[in-house]
Amino acid sequence: MKINYSTMKDKILLVLILFLGLNAFSQNKHKTFNANIVFQRPDTSIWNLIKETEPNGNSKGSIVFKRKAIIDSLGRPVEPMMAIVIENLHDSLDVVEYSVNYFGHAPYHLKYTLLGGYPEYSADKHSIIFNCEYIREGTIHTILLGFIVYKGIGLQIICDCTDSVYPKAQKDMRNFIKSVYLKM
Repeated sequence: MKINYSTMKDKILLVLILFLGLNAFSQNKHKTFNANIVFQRPDTSIWNLIKETEPNGNSKGSIVFKRKAIIDSLGRPVEPMMAIVIENLHDSLDVVEYSVNYFGHAPYHLKYTLLGGYPEYSADKHSIIFNCEYIREGTIHTILLGFIVYKGIGLQIICDCTDSVYPKAQKDMRNFIKSVYLKM
């Protein structure tokens, strides 16, 4: 049997072009200040963009996604969320100082464990990622919390859901938090 390599090469090239092209369409860019925030948009069949605001002066901007409800073990509908909070930093903070500042002002007492940063948990070299837990109204919540600081721009990436549905949302949350980076 003789294989026609030029046809095989053409097919491989076509598959690569289609794969790279489809991959490029799934990335989103959000222009803010002097940078683009690049991220992998979550599956639109189950995650909805519910808020997108621009930072203005000293106010923070945000991009917020909410997942279609997952019924937990008690029969309650739980809607996991993922968000990017954007702010202009007037101080010369690094990513560690930025994350410590957040933990000092968090609305709930967070138990946290440092996961790491680039490249295992984030696509941005200026990042730090934590696995966190808190209790709200008697329910344990699991959070993936990421921070990126670069050239005066601060990003907080927050992925939050109840502990009971976390296993069903975990993959999407980890993929989302890992996909976020700043491009100048």
